[in-house]
This record gives sequence, structure tokens and C-alpha cells, in this order.
Amino acid sequence: MSDHDMFAFMVDTDHVIVDPLTNNPLNRGFFVENSETGASCVAVTAFFFDRVCGNHIIWGATGVIEMRLRHIGDVHDRIWPQVEQVFRKHLASGEGETRRLLHEAQGTRYTDTLDNAAEDLVALARRVKVPEIGIRRAEAVIEMAQKRENRYGDPRTVWSAVGCITEMSQGAWADDRNKLDRAAGKLLSIVK
Repeated sequence: MSDHDMFAFMVDTDHVIVDPLTNNPLNRGFFVENSETGASCVAVTAFFFDRVCGNHIIWGATGVIEMRLRHIGDVHDRIWPQVEQVFRKHLASGEGETRRLLHEAQGTRYTDTLDNAAEDLVALARRVKVPEIGIRRAEAVIEMAQKRENRYGDPRTVWSAVGCITEMSQGAWADDRNKLDRAAGKLLSIVK
């Protein structure tokens, strides 16, 4: 927090959801951002994640839900109903719904063959309006997916692509990391 903006990161480690593919725990978390000067938006981002390290890097973010509103005028009356909607949606995605989403993503193939996987991933990204996934990044995702099959399962699935993109984001600068994690969340939205 500074004299003109703030950022909060909260986690809920008491209500863990187990990934059915790897048996790894997924925690719930959310960010809240605001700027009193209008330099940025009021934003709430809710998500599930594998783990977080001391410098707030989120590992394995999935199921990203976000809301942004420009901080101009009397934002208070406009923001709280939308924030409440984001949190209700996040909290309503209980263990059963989240397990269903994970299972669906793990079983949804975006390509039939690895020969065309990069092109098919780019086509999928365009369909859900994710410009961050071009052909070079898609090729890197496919390469990682093949190496990480023990973690993400079938490299041709939405789950594998989402997992690899969020894993790749960990090596990026904060602004690019944020864009990649949001891109992965949008890809995941095709199975909702």
C-alpha cells in the first residue's frame, strides 16, 4: 500500500480442492487492487492455485475470474455489487463444481494430433480472444506439454495447455505473468 494505491492478496488454505489427475491440492485466492488517483482500475481477481512463494508468485493459477472498473467518480456504489458477484461466483464453485471443471478440462482435447497442435491452440486462443498465444508461444506450450505429461496429462487437452501457460508465466516479468495467467483462465473458460 502506498499513499495513492493498494494491492491485497488473500488465500484460503482451509478449503482445499484436490486435482483429480495429480492429487495435488488447489487453494483459493484473490487479489484486490485499487488506485485513489485513477492511475489504474479497481480490480478483483479470484482464482485457484497450487502454491504461492514469498514474493507472491502464484504457481498453477486456474479458474481465474476477474472484474475491473475504472476508478472515476463515485465508484463505491458501482463497484460493490460487482465485487460481490465475483466472490459469490468464486465461492459457489465448490469442490464438486471445481472437480467437474478440472475433469472436463483434462478430457477436452483442442487438437486430434500433436502434428497440428500449435496451429489448433492458436485457433482456440483466437476463438476466446487471447492474443497472447501466437504460434511461437503455442509451439513452446506444446513442447512443454509433452515434457510435463506426468503433471498435466494428455498434451492435447485444454488442461495441459492451461497448466503449461501458467507454468511459463512464472518466468516472465510481473505484467507479462499477469497477462499469461489471465490468458490461461480464458482458455479454461471454454469448458465451463
